[in-house]
Amino acid sequence: IITVYPNRYAEVATYRDDWIKETGLIRISLDIIAAKLAVFHGSNYDFSVMNHYLEECNKAAQAKDRVKRIKMNCAFHLELSRISKNKELLEIQERLYLKLEFMQACHYQLVETIENQYQEHLAIVKALYDRNTEELIHLIMNHEKKFHTLNPNEFSVIHHISTL
Repeated sequence: IITVYPNRYAEVATYRDDWIKETGLIRISLDIIAAKLAVFHGSNYDFSVMNHYLEECNKAAQAKDRVKRIKMNCAFHLELSRISKNKELLEIQERLYLKLEFMQACHYQLVETIENQYQEHLAIVKALYDRNTEELIHLIMNHEKKFHTLNPNEFSVIHHISTL
């Protein structure tokens, strides 16, 4: 993973801890909007696509295929934005999740255990099928705060946003 500075130099990309947290705050905020819209616009078929991604992510994790696991994890989360039927949100999320793929590759030690990730993704899909927006937002927030190592103060800001 290389950062290129045109007409100057290139360097191996690194992600500072504060950048990971800042990205986490944005990610969770956008995922909350996507989740609310997905509950409103989504069909059971749409939610089954997310279920497919969670199964593919789990298979990749079991096979120790980190690249596919990361791609399927991001596809799972990005699917919320597709289901939201908001093109602008989807475009923003696609750019963000491309960065998140690289971030997860660089900080793989922060990625959840296989079983935790699977169970949390499964609970997210169930909340979608149940159209339980409150539970869905709670699950997404708790799921994503781990990777982004958000502390209680940072997390309380997101919690406040989610209730608006």
